[in-house]
Amino acid sequence: WVSGVALGAEGGGSIEGRVRVVDAKGNPVKRPPPVVVFVEGLVEPFRASSMPEVSQEHRQFKPEVLVVPLRTRVAFPNRDQVDHNVFSIAPDQPIDLGLYGPGTSKSVTFERPGATRLYCNVHPEMIADVVVVTNPYYAMVGAEGTFTIPGVPPGSHVLRAWLPTGPSVATTVSVTGGQKRELALEVKETVSSSEHDNKHGEPYKQGY
Repeated sequence: WVSGVALGAEGGGSIEGRVRVVDAKGNPVKRPPPVVVFVEGLVEPFRASSMPEVSQEHRQFKPEVLVVPLRTRVAFPNRDQVDHNVFSIAPDQPIDLGLYGPGTSKSVTFERPGATRLYCNVHPEMIADVVVVTNPYYAMVGAEGTFTIPGVPPGSHVLRAWLPTGPSVATTVSVTGGQKRELALEVKETVSSSEHDNKHGEPYKQGY
């Protein structure tokens, strides 16, 4: 994920908690996917502290999930020894960077809030998500399932927990300045297959 520099107010409270990821039967997932927790609906402009990137390495995207401020330009460097073609069919953020080779890079500005799923048109196993937020009050859930969002403005806010393999979950939380609010959230992993077509809506060629 990307650290940012807030342009807004100080003196807020903190939201802390734990996120439990379960499967369709309600059992804990042994290897949970990345989960992002963020305050939704609050617009407070901020900027990334450096130019974020989703690199292509060993025929994988790194990181698997990137969180960026609205209208951030993201670099897609190819650090592999093969060609890649990054694309997305997201209605609000369609992307097609075309085929480009090792040691080169292209970039995209993300103009809409929400998650954009990325693929490579050459390698079907390559999948990543860019999550665009409108304020700096977000966190990636840690390995132990915990998170902390400091400096949240006082008031009533919608807190959303997002994951790439299931529906997001939202709850309303009341924040008081200088105080800590603790929450327990549960999200469900419902997607077990990552199969998808290429950017032309056709199956990938075998033996790429």
